Amino acid sequence: MANDDKSALRRTTPIGIADFPHLHKPDGKFAKGGAPTYTCKVYIAKDDKNYSKAVALRDELDAWYAEAVPRQIEEATEELMKKKKKIPEFKASDKPWGTDADRGIYFNPKMRAWFERDDERIEMRPGVYDSNGKEITTLVEKGKVKIGGGSKVRTTFLINEFVTGTSVGVSLRLEGVQLIELKSSWEDAFEMIPKCSLMVLVNSMGELMDYDVVSEIFRETHQLDIETQGIAVATTPPSGFLMTKCD
Repeated sequence: MANDDKSALRRTTPIGIADFPHLHKPDGKFAKGGAPTYTCKVYIAKDDKNYSKAVALRDELDAWYAEAVPRQIEEATEELMKKKKKIPEFKASDKPWGTDADRGIYFNPKMRAWFERDDERIEMRPGVYDSNGKEITTLVEKGKVKIGGGSKVRTTFLINEFVTGTSVGVSLRLEGVQLIELKSSWEDAFEMIPKCSLMVLVNSMGELMDYDVVSEIFRETHQLDIETQGIAVATTPPSGFLMTKCD
């Protein structure tokens, strides 16, 4: 199925729910000195009217993966044999799509924020469009539109086969995101919270969650350590409901 024609490699997900999208700023958690990535993981629930379309796309990607991985291993092995180099034990990488028993089918396309060519760093960013197809990439880049988890979106990506070291697989290279319905991001919510000595976050059931989990979330999403900022956090709202208390 190898094909260099981008139109033949391009796919668009059905409308689904964004999960921890990184579109305003790239996610550098696993960059390890390399380029951080823009991400927009999308879930399509079983009771969603678009679920059958999600099933079809998932099955197509599964078939592509099943054909591509052994072919790439064979081609890489042949190339190494020609060069009389040692043949490593290739391993198939995890698929960036699949099915979650509770949340439905998901697709997790990503785009590196930059790459280097001829000693030049070339920056990249996925295009973002509103529900009418009007481009709002600049608004997202400037932080005027911050797409948070729970937003309704559809994503466009390129199917990308790769062999990196001993890892072989198929990735989804994010190209664009269409915003259908906006939900505020963690950063928006944080900016609206008064400067208090105590902040309490609860989920929609009113349950208190683990402090360490919240601490890690705030380090990732706000680049700050809540202890050094003098903010006490009791819990996290995985469902998106936020409650604050100031003494």
